Amino acid sequence: MEHYEKGEVVEVELDESPFAGIEGIDDINSIVVMRVKYGSKIRNLMGYAMRKIKEEATKHIIFSGSGPAVTKTITCVEIMKRKMKTLHQISRVYFKRIEEFWEPKDEGLDRLKVTRNIPAISVLLSKEQLDPKEPG
Repeated sequence: MEHYEKGEVVEVELDESPFAGIEGIDDINSIVVMRVKYGSKIRNLMGYAMRKIKEEATKHIIFSGSGPAVTKTITCVEIMKRKMKTLHQISRVYFKRIEEFWEPKDEGLDRLKVTRNIPAISVLLSKEQLDPKEPG
């Protein structure tokens, strides 16, 4: 790889939301989405999430994280469930596809495309009862 330098990185979007088709989460205004990153501070995430879930208009909160942030995402969900005992949960584990393009340094070499699949998780927490037949 000494003849290449890293170019653009593209995250390929999913075709649909991990929670598409679940009854009761149609109102977009009642959902708060928390995107957990590797560098996110749990204290900051939980402070915002706890303020939002206590609002009357908020019925659902979704925590999402990928790669090294998966464990931090699960930690946030477990803290939230411990503080609010009446929450209902549905989890989805899937893979995100990342495409990296490497540009050649030398003439005559082709551009490389490297595809990586990284693990990701999304957890839906709801104040309302969810479909018990729904897996996860």
